[in-house]
Amino acid sequence: YAGSTDGLYRSEDSGISWNLMLDVPMCTDILVHPSEPNTIIVACGNFGSSGKGIYSSKDGGLSWRKFNPENFNGKIHLAQFKLDPNLIYASVGNGFTFDEGATWVYKSTDGGVSWTLENTTDYSKWQGWFSHDLAIHPEDKNRMTFVGIEIYQSFNGAKTINQITEGGVIFGTPPLDAPDGPPNFTHSDHHDVIYDPTNGETIYV
Repeated sequence: YAGSTDGLYRSEDSGISWNLMLDVPMCTDILVHPSEPNTIIVACGNFGSSGKGIYSSKDGGLSWRKFNPENFNGKIHLAQFKLDPNLIYASVGNGFTFDEGATWVYKSTDGGVSWTLENTTDYSKWQGWFSHDLAIHPEDKNRMTFVGIEIYQSFNGAKTINQITEGGVIFGTPPLDAPDGPPNFTHSDHHDVIYDPTNGETIYV
């Protein structure tokens, strides 16, 4: 599977040829069930594009079910708990300016068939169209990390989300082997977050 500005494509010959399976612009994330490869979930939309939402398919993209989150204008990122692939979270962003910031975290316990709104902590802020993501601890479904302008964490399955770093842009020359600011500083605009699959105490941003 490949996501693009045109939608979702599928190849059955190792990428030699491709077929458009979901004609919805701006496919921003894809999840494939680890033991049921025809079960996929796709996030679509950004810049207020048409058809935006979360799509799920049980037949490899031949038919689709759609979920419409809040009236967002940014993009969506997805995270799946590997020990229970039916547990999925979605980070939905808004915001092109300082006055439009909003973030919604949705949760599905049935593989994307139904969704509930879990949290509205605005960690994507004005970058909902550009930089935010979420990840689930490889062994503890309640431990999660969220990134946007800064980094946030939850220890109760996104019911509460707390900021743990200070973001920003530092000009000048930072010290060697040290952050650009205080000990909890991270440079702004986090696009991806991943837990080490063999060591849940290590996080890559």
